[in-house]
Amino acid sequence: SEARLGRSEEAVSLYRQLIQNKRLENSTVRPDAIFGLGLTYEELKQAQLAIETYESFLQRYADHSLASEVRLRTADLALIQGDA
Repeated sequence: SEARLGRSEEAVSLYRQLIQNKRLENSTVRPDAIFGLGLTYEELKQAQLAIETYESFLQRYADHSLASEVRLRTADLALIQGDA
């Protein structure tokens, strides 16, 4: 629906603001925001942006509790795109 699309696009904007906020660079909120941004890109059917976001997550937070899920989502998206 159009309303849901608008909320997802607004979520992208909010997640980006959180991620780019220098004061939150070492915050526990930041990895969750990057993960949320990836999920939102998936909802928006923007697989390549989701993959790039997840790869960014893994570069910085490879040992985070969400890392295994991020790896699975990245692999699933790559398979769907035929890149795996």
